[in-house]
Parts: sequence; structure tokens; C-alpha cells
Amino acid sequence: MKRKLFLLFITMVMTSALVKAEDRPFMDVSKSDDFIEIELHAMAGASSVTQNYKDCVPTMSEMYVNSGTGLGVGAMVRFIIRDFFAIGTEFDLRVNNSRYDMTLLSPSESTSTLYLDNRYYDINIPIFITLRFNVSNSVKWNVDGGTYFSLGFGGYQKADIYNTYENSLGQLVTSHIYEKHEYFGDDFPVIHNVADFDMGLHIGTSIVVNRHYSVGVNVQLGLRDLAKNTAIFSPVTHNRSYMFKIGYIF
Repeated sequence: MKRKLFLLFITMVMTSALVKAEDRPFMDVSKSDDFIEIELHAMAGASSVTQNYKDCVPTMSEMYVNSGTGLGVGAMVRFIIRDFFAIGTEFDLRVNNSRYDMTLLSPSESTSTLYLDNRYYDINIPIFITLRFNVSNSVKWNVDGGTYFSLGFGGYQKADIYNTYENSLGQLVTSHIYEKHEYFGDDFPVIHNVADFDMGLHIGTSIVVNRHYSVGVNVQLGLRDLAKNTAIFSPVTHNRSYMFKIGYIF
């Protein structure tokens, strides 16, 4: 997914670069004709969570983290200081998904396999500066950099747990347990509780055509450890997201 988004964006930039710039400089330091831009947009991409579970749990033999689909809608406001420079912020509602697959081996030679599906909803607010470049009179290239803050307000963890062990007769016995928990603040979480407030780096880039149509990519790297320690181990987790975005600028 990330590779496809990157290749799509590079294709857009190369295509736009073929459009000959006329009388506007690539980096225009003069005052812009507009003071404010308002954009409505939709996003789709991938979300994931980094973790150190395998380092914390000696009995864990296998661990896989799979990215899930990320979706969102929102609005952006840019205040244009000069034509090449602006300050912006967004207000986005997003849904994020990820999946853990892990296998645990106990001293009694029993095996536990856990399939954990995560989904959570959040309000995401990036704050950033934008460098704006004129690829042509009708095409502008924006590069965003800054920080983001997010507040989770719902979601769940679905756990399928398969336990396999050998009984006293030498027979292999398998049991299945299904659980569903709140993603934030559950009293009895599957692994650990997750903090609902996050912050980190926000990086974005986009192409704007004819001043109204925007296509781009946003990347967010969480810097806050969201895992709450347990009596057994001290996990560390961070959010990651890679979102393709299309919008309309008023």
C-alpha cells in the first residue's frame, strides 16, 4: 500500500513537471492573491502500531503485526503568509485498523496462539507549515511539515485465542476462546490498556490543480508511548499512518 501511494505521487509530480511554467516563478516570494484556503477532503490508506512485545515476553516465539485500512474525512485551513509560505491546520475524523498474530510457548509445552484485531476512532488535528511551489500557472506543489495531536474516542479489540496442550493420556487438546474488549480504557484488556491521547510528527505533500483540486499523501509518526505497563511486562507502542488524500479547495 505505501509503495503504491508513493509511486502514484511521484507519477503526479513528474506529469505536472511537464507542464511548462509561464510567468510565475517556481518559488514566488511575493504576496499571494489569497489569504486563506479552506479544503474539504477524504483519506484512505494504512495504519499500524509499532510494539516491542517480543522483547518483553520471553515465551513469545512468533510475532506479526499487519497494517490495516485507515479511513478519514475532514477539513483543512491554510493561512497564506506569502505565496510560497503558509501555516495550516486540519480537523479530521478517522478510523484506524491493525492486526497482531502471536504465538506463546509455556514451560509445560502448551501453545497459545492469539489473533488480535484492533479498531479505534480518533479526532486528529495536525498543525503545520507549508512550502508552496509553482510547477506551472495551473499546478502548485505543497510540502507540509509539523506536528499532530489526536484523541481517541472509541473502538475495540477482538481476540481469537487458541490453546493447545497434551493431556495425561498423550492426546492433543485444543480450546478456543473469543473475547471483545474496548480499545481504550478497558478494565480487563487482552494485553494492556491503551492511552487515548497521542502526538507526533506530521509530514505531507500534495499537488493542487487549477487552485481547487488537491491530491496528496500524509504520513504521521506517533512519538508518545501509548501502552500502559502491566504487572507482567512494560510494553512500548507507537501509532503509524500513511494516508492518501483527495480534496476540494474553496
